[in-house]
Amino acid sequence: MTRPTKTDLSRRELVALLGAAALGPHVGPGRRAPVQSPGVGFRVRTITAGTTLGDPRDHAPVDAALAFLARARRSFADAGYEVQTVRVATQPLVAGLGPRERAAALPALQALDRTVTGANALLSIGPVPGADAAAYPAEFAQWVTELLRTTRNLSCSVTVASPDGGVASGAAGAAAQAMLAVAHGTAGGIGNFRFAAAANVPAGTPFFPVAYHGGPDAFAIGLESPPLVAEACRAPHTLAEAKARLTSLFEARLGAIGELATGLAEREQRRYLGIDASPAPGKDASIGAAIEYARRVRRHHRRLEAAPRADVRLFGAHAPGAGRSRARAPGGGGALQRARIAAVLERVRHRTRCDPAGRGRPG
Repeated sequence: MTRPTKTDLSRRELVALLGAAALGPHVGPGRRAPVQSPGVGFRVRTITAGTTLGDPRDHAPVDAALAFLARARRSFADAGYEVQTVRVATQPLVAGLGPRERAAALPALQALDRTVTGANALLSIGPVPGADAAAYPAEFAQWVTELLRTTRNLSCSVTVASPDGGVASGAAGAAAQAMLAVAHGTAGGIGNFRFAAAANVPAGTPFFPVAYHGGPDAFAIGLESPPLVAEACRAPHTLAEAKARLTSLFEARLGAIGELATGLAEREQRRYLGIDASPAPGKDASIGAAIEYARRVRRHHRRLEAAPRADVRLFGAHAPGAGRSRARAPGGGGALQRARIAAVLERVRHRTRCDPAGRGRPG
């Protein structure tokens, strides 16, 4: 039976720590980070160029994007950065098409895939609106399976929720049906690496398979940065120190790459959207090391605290009345708080006994 302990790194704290990596160090137009020469600790996972096509047969914007990406890759390599991939993202290219129109577009999409594959690049044709997929789920599953089976470097997705439209009725079911079909219809089910259900993903994100474009031609940078996160978590004694060190480290390391991208945008007359510093993992760059360092920081911090205080810190947010006034009745506040903590601990033990898999445990 697994029980929560005071030394576990809670989900809240892990999300907060990784959030500092994803949100704190964003370097985009109008923001200057301290410039530092390129240092080890991350790779450029992708330079993603966004462009708009007139229709799936319109190759000119893709050709222009590929030429830009070749120049961008050389600029980054000359500055000492390893660029793993270059990618092209279009507007939602098949949005609004019915089953017959989607089927008719297959040859043109396959031709686009051959173009980007020949340039050693990747292509995303953007999301299919959830309503389109849900209207004909069986046909859509068959179509996306054939698309992924007959292409190499093309990706797409289904929008299951968006900030403007909320949750798309039936879209999640249509996406799941498509994933099952792709799993059976592509070798080893590997086609699902190029297909996803997307919720609240904005235009301009550089990562696939959910990337898509909107507006004037643009580009964005995506990083492979788990070693930087691990470096930030290696030395600090508290999670607060780790977050501060992570933000400082990212700001310093990303300053030079932000300057390089800004100069490239000015020369190429292409909008620069910024850096996505999400800690995307790689074969030799696992986020697991950072998590283990963070767990050690948490354990070290817990050893410095008295056990009762540790219980309050861990479970106080779940206690009845948490977040209310700190005013106490004379002589009764401590007993009341201890009673609340005991009640919470008993609920935790009860849930753990009833659910040996630990699905109900807090944190």
